[in-house]
Amino acid sequence: MDVKGWHFELIPFGSGRRICLGSSFALEVMQLILASIIHGFEFQHASNEQIDMTESSGLVNHKTSPLELLVAPRLLPHVYGFLA
Repeated sequence: MDVKGWHFELIPFGSGRRICLGSSFALEVMQLILASIIHGFEFQHASNEQIDMTESSGLVNHKTSPLELLVAPRLLPHVYGFLA
């Protein structure tokens, strides 16, 4: 899906003459931020059961049950420098 304003199902950065100037930068930095979070932390489900992915009906599809995860840093805090 094109997020730069040509497909009108999703227009996060506007379109036309008033499109966001930082949209290209934001899309590139989002990949870096997501990769840093995934690399820096371990994610575990609170219990050992399967994650319920059923959706509620309506204008916007939401999960019927919230996703609860346990997040822990992969390394010791002093390694990150800014956390200590």
